[in-house]
Amino acid sequence: MTPAQDPNQPLGKILRLTLDGKPVAPNAFVQLRRENGSDVYGGQISDKGEFQISEPIKAGSYEILVFNIAASAIVSSITRDTLPAIDGNRIEITGSGAVQLDIKLSRGLGRVEGSAQKDGKPFPGAMILLVPDDFQHHPSLVRRDQSDADGTFVLRSAAPGKYKIVALRNGWDMEWSNPAVLKPYLKTAESLEIAANQKYVVKVAVQ
Repeated sequence: MTPAQDPNQPLGKILRLTLDGKPVAPNAFVQLRRENGSDVYGGQISDKGEFQISEPIKAGSYEILVFNIAASAIVSSITRDTLPAIDGNRIEITGSGAVQLDIKLSRGLGRVEGSAQKDGKPFPGAMILLVPDDFQHHPSLVRRDQSDADGTFVLRSAAPGKYKIVALRNGWDMEWSNPAVLKPYLKTAESLEIAANQKYVVKVAVQ
């Protein structure tokens, strides 16, 4: 009879955490956050560029986030053990045994400026959201702002990729982080593809 797999497992050292090919400063902080937010694990990078979580990690899908980087940066690729690079910043923890990751960060973020409008006039107080096409698996890539008195807004440090941009009249009163709640508004939202180190100027109709 085969023994059941342990649903929890330790995470081995994360090796070669680099930014544009260079070692990351030891004050960087890595966090693994489960998709539903129920489990969060994290720790600081050592002066050797290594990271380890000694406590057991529950099996599931996790988003990898990196903090305390001097310049704005995003996770550009993750290699798990000897497997091919993972698309995005999410990994699946399954089975048992240690896991080794090679995380690469890169600079090159975009900026979106514009104005929220209703019936052709500037609209203040709208929630502006820049939402990645794969919102469910990349929630950390969402950028958010509120339109000013003249309807203007700025969305900074946007990772390269495909997005929808939406202005919500009552966004602050809704569960906007829930993909199911936001889905109807995204159907008529404007598409925007962000490239590295580029600025975009747009007008967004308030819904």
